[in-house]
Amino acid sequence: MDQASLVNDRSVRAGTQLIKLLEQAGMKIESALWINDPEWGSPRLLLATEGASFDLRQEYLRLSTVMNNNPQIEATVSSSDVMIVEHANKTLRLLSKGLGKPVKNKTVWRRSTVGGTIIEDALIYRLAA
Repeated sequence: MDQASLVNDRSVRAGTQLIKLLEQAGMKIESALWINDPEWGSPRLLLATEGASFDLRQEYLRLSTVMNNNPQIEATVSSSDVMIVEHANKTLRLLSKGLGKPVKNKTVWRRSTVGGTIIEDALIYRLAA
């Protein structure tokens, strides 16, 4: 699988830019990745943030503000494509276990089973341990 089979280059670039802008707005992003799940029908940009565990609403408000101020991103990635989760998210824990190390550069995950759970294709920007 190359990244284009999960999301197109434009979405990858928009995701990179969105992550940068969110961090400039004060969001502390520990993990970020595009991941596919058949239940969703399309890939989602999954962001694990420090603030998600104590004020998820504030994190989504920050996302909304950044998206509204940057229509060039929203033209490619809509806010409904983004999921903000806690670092302890099950999918993130399984990916971390499957990879065996933190990820700091773009990495492609191919559909695999970890701990009896299938983890679909993912394009990982970063993944905390």
